[in-house]
This record gives sequence, structure tokens and C-alpha cells, in this order.
Amino acid sequence: IFLMVDVPTTGLSGEAFAWKLLEEENVVCMPGESFGEGGAGHLRLALTVDEDQIAEASRRIARLADRI
Repeated sequence: IFLMVDVPTTGLSGEAFAWKLLEEENVVCMPGESFGEGGAGHLRLALTVDEDQIAEASRRIARLADRI
């Protein structure tokens, strides 16, 4: 199961946000741009880990978005 999260309000592309998320918060995701024009400005998150890991990743994503 996957979730697409829009990130344009951060001022970054999905790709730029994904790289920043990996570098600063150690969270791996796919930039929406990897899935074509319709995915631009999004992140694709895999919900394939346990709830605790998803909750922690969510906190890290929000923390990065708040800093931007």
C-alpha cells in the first residue's frame, strides 16, 4: 500500500523534498516525479513497515516541512 503526499506548499518539488528528507531526516521515499507528470509535487510513501515506524517517519516528514 502506498500513499501520495503533496508537498508544493513547501516550495520544493517532490524530488527536492525527497532528497532533503533523506539527507536531513533519514527517511526514504520516492519523489512523485518518478511516476510521471501526474506525480509532480508529491512524495510516494510505502506503508509497508510497522505502525511505529510509520508514525516516526510522519513526525520526521512534518519536522522537515516545518523547517522549510
